[in-house]
Amino acid sequence: MEEARAEAHSLNLNRVLWQILAQMADIEATRGNKVKAASLLQQARSVIQVIADNIAQDDLRASFLALPEVGKVLR
Repeated sequence: MEEARAEAHSLNLNRVLWQILAQMADIEATRGNKVKAASLLQQARSVIQVIADNIAQDDLRASFLALPEVGKVLR
């Protein structure tokens, strides 16, 4: 997962990066690493915000933010 994260980050693939970060957060939470999980989740939220901020059309932005997987991270 760390390799995927580094690759997505280096290529500026935010659409994939937030998903990788969210999955890593789930893994860390399962392992009981609450602090690391929270940090990863916050990073995923930040990437989601960058994506949303760069969607010019209100309806498309709302559609993205309404995705169930996005909502799970933003909770």
